[in-house]
Amino acid sequence: MAPEVARGGAPTPASDVWSLGCTAVELLGGKRSWSELGGALEVGELLLRVGFGRKRPKLPVHLSDPCRDFVDRCLRRAAGERWTCEQLLCHMFLAADAHDDDDAGESLMTHKWISLEMNHT
Repeated sequence: MAPEVARGGAPTPASDVWSLGCTAVELLGGKRSWSELGGALEVGELLLRVGFGRKRPKLPVHLSDPCRDFVDRCLRRAAGERWTCEQLLCHMFLAADAHDDDDAGESLMTHKWISLEMNHT
């Protein structure tokens, strides 16, 4: 839930972009957004932290630079600072290497989502 929605505001396309960022963090990190706060938080306490706190979900360390930038633009706390869906569709993370040939056994998305560091560990 986006900070502005947690504070009682109506959902907007910008809050959907926040949700996209949180979903990406969960998929890329293998755990829930805000899991670094501990699993014992009550829903109300978590909503207060999301809505009125200054933090945002912690990004996994193994992200490639383009992926990190994409997710960062989704998770700007101020809704007006988040990129729109149209802007995100043109982001270098989605647009880069669209027509390049990769090694036969590896997908393009694997290269985009995970940095080389992760592939060597």
